[in-house]
Amino acid sequence: MDPNLPEENDSLKSGVLTLCGTQGCCPTVDFNNPSEIVLRDDHGGMVRLTSAEWGELTQFVMKSSQN
Repeated sequence: MDPNLPEENDSLKSGVLTLCGTQGCCPTVDFNNPSEIVLRDDHGGMVRLTSAEWGELTQFVMKSSQN
């Protein structure tokens, strides 16, 4: 993610990051509440992660990307 890109700066300022993929889906990651992260899909689905769960997920992703 490049913080110098305008659309990413706008997303981060609002506290909601939009992840539009190549198939037209645009899930969001909402960082507005410091105690939880909320992931939403285009179909009304939602997952709430505590900060600790989010930390575990990001550690897993970082380790996986190194392999």
